Amino acid sequence: MQNDRCDDGNSSRRNRRNHGESENDDSVRENREETKEEYDFMMGRNKCRGDRCGRNYRRFDHRDGSLNNIKMKIPSFQGTNDPEIYLEWEKKMVFIFDCHNYSDAKKVKLVVIEFTGYAMVWWDELVLSRRRDRERPVETWREMKALMRKRFVPSHYYRDLYQKL
Repeated sequence: MQNDRCDDGNSSRRNRRNHGESENDDSVRENREETKEEYDFMMGRNKCRGDRCGRNYRRFDHRDGSLNNIKMKIPSFQGTNDPEIYLEWEKKMVFIFDCHNYSDAKKVKLVVIEFTGYAMVWWDELVLSRRRDRERPVETWREMKALMRKRFVPSHYYRDLYQKL
């Protein structure tokens, strides 16, 4: 008599064959498990924490919908007196930051790295004066944009734009 409790990995197949189940039932069961696994992944209930989850991780890897893995160069900013150049640069930065999930502190650091010319001089002076006045450092992208707009976009720029309309 055959031992039905054997753990050689084939006992469940032998039992299904003896009870009239076919090999196709295995593929149906695997497809059902994959569908549940895919559903769980989409619902945020994936069991693994690494980059590769399960045997079919590529099928429902959501990196394709995300732009986090695309390498983008942060454009440099020279600190010119032309407000349109600054506003165009700022818009590019907003687009780049929309593609990546950077923290505010990282956004500020990435922007500062790409300062050249007068922008670098202006930033160094701003940091020194804030330290000297015992003000807290610039920590958010929003705060940095406000300071940069105050410096690189003259107050009359918006009024002149409005008058052109």
